[in-house]
Amino acid sequence: IDTAKLKSLVWKHFKKIKVKNLWKAKCNYCGKLLGGDSSNGTSHLKSHTSSCLHRKIHEGSQKILGPNYLAKGRKDLLASAFDASASKKELAVAIIMHEYPLSMVDHLYFKRFVCSLQPMFSVPTRNTMKKEIFCVYESERKKIQKVIDENKGRIAITTDMWTASNQKKGYMAVTAHYIDNSWSLRSHMLR
Repeated sequence: IDTAKLKSLVWKHFKKIKVKNLWKAKCNYCGKLLGGDSSNGTSHLKSHTSSCLHRKIHEGSQKILGPNYLAKGRKDLLASAFDASASKKELAVAIIMHEYPLSMVDHLYFKRFVCSLQPMFSVPTRNTMKKEIFCVYESERKKIQKVIDENKGRIAITTDMWTASNQKKGYMAVTAHYIDNSWSLRSHMLR
C-alpha cells in the first residue's frame, strides 16, 4: 500500500488492509472493519473516529467514574481516564507494599485478570517493574529528604537487626524518628 496516497488525517486512526480481495479500514483502537476502498470516501471513517469509545479511552478524553482507594483502604468516587504509566506505578507500589514477587507479572492468570480490567494495559516485564520500583524509591527518598530538611527539631536514628530463619540471611533497617513542626511523632525507614 502506498501510504502517501492516504492523504486524509483520518488514516492515522486506521490501517488499510485487504480482506477477501476487498480493501477495509481497520480501526487502530477497537479493531472494527469499515469500508476502506478509495471510492467509499472517508466520512464514515471520521464518524467512527469521533464515536469510538476505545479511542476516547486510549487518548484519555473519555473519563470513567469509579472507586479511588485512599489511605487505609477508604474509598471515594473519582472520574479518571486510563493512564498506562500511572497504572504501572500503582502496580510497582502494590508489589512494594505487599512484598509480591516480581515474577507475578509473568503469570498467565495475572495477565488475564489485568486484561479483563483494562485490555489496553500491557503488563510490564520484570525488568521494567524493577526500574519502576527504583523510580518509586527515588521519589519517596526525595520526599523524605525534603521533610527532614524542613524539620526544625532533632532526629533520632535507630537500627533494627534480625535474621530470617528460613533464609539464614541477616537484615538491618535504619529508621529516623522525629517530632515534626506540628508536634506529631513521625518515623521513616531510611534504608
